Amino acid sequence: MRENSAAELVMRALPEHLRATVQVIETLGGPVIHVPLQEASQDFTPIWAGEGYPRDVETALAMHAQTLAPASGHKVVVARRLSQGARAWLEDAGISWTDESGDAHIEAPPGFLIVRTREKSRPTANLQEFRWTASNGAVAEYLLAGLTQQDQPDSLVAQRQSVNQIPRTTQLAQAVAWSAPQVSKSLQGFDAQGWTNKIGPERGIGAGRELVEPGAMLTSWGDWYAKRLSRHTGAHALWRDPEAFVRQQLRSALQDGTWAISGWLALAQAAPFTTDVPSLTCYLAHDLYDDQLFNIMSDLDLRPVPTGARVTFMRADPPVLAQCRVVAGIPVVSSIRLYGDLLKAGTRGSDAADHLRESEIGF
Repeated sequence: MRENSAAELVMRALPEHLRATVQVIETLGGPVIHVPLQEASQDFTPIWAGEGYPRDVETALAMHAQTLAPASGHKVVVARRLSQGARAWLEDAGISWTDESGDAHIEAPPGFLIVRTREKSRPTANLQEFRWTASNGAVAEYLLAGLTQQDQPDSLVAQRQSVNQIPRTTQLAQAVAWSAPQVSKSLQGFDAQGWTNKIGPERGIGAGRELVEPGAMLTSWGDWYAKRLSRHTGAHALWRDPEAFVRQQLRSALQDGTWAISGWLALAQAAPFTTDVPSLTCYLAHDLYDDQLFNIMSDLDLRPVPTGARVTFMRADPPVLAQCRVVAGIPVVSSIRLYGDLLKAGTRGSDAADHLRESEIGF
């Protein structure tokens, strides 16, 4: 199914006068696009790469190379929307590409067939087909964050044979603090979207699920999360260096495991994008936020303000802090939560989120 869609996108990218003569040839390795030309006919092999981030592309090319009977012809990587980094990498490697936006760079040596189109804006996700809720949003965030924490021995991901394998429903329910029936309902919804897929027998030992389209899930989750209201309190501060404030004051005032940073300072620690850190976002454990927030702010010489805050305190559900990591001695939220928080920051934040997704998340 994906291979057929990829073949259609390759044909759509070709010049209009060639489309009427194109043939799709089915082979053991997948469909091949045959383009008859007067000089010499050319064959193109579409390779589906999901959302089109560098990790998606590398995985797709590796899987294509491992097929028993790889299709012949010039490779064309196809995705929903290839990132700038993925495009540059493919062009440096001499591999053609196209995506659902209509952009394309297709070459057939010795260069007599070249297709280039101007980059268009990223299409928005269609959220009408799937209704996000707090419960399935928490499950999706946990699964996606797990893919970025493979090196943490205490994570559920590290305990499984396959990186993309999803924990048992009971384990997942405990991790995200939702009931097992609610988690099961969320997973069924993910199955219907094609983001997850059942593996093994229907029930019993060996039954399970895998996360097969993390990039598509992240795009949809990010669009939902960016519009979601969150509990937060803003404050004004007199300091000029937010990192020094975190290291010298915040770390002394708060116990380990009860807080983590997000936003611009977290991005500067995890995947530097800009030297300007205009504000600080700090998650607090839900009991601290509910019962001690204003005492903490008073101890830190912070004054609550309705607008123009330099420090924003966010109420953290337990999974948010459970999935944080320590970067340069500072607790930082998962790259998935950071991605969502940056999307909330408007146009500039959206650019920063794309940078984080390409440089660190990878799908």
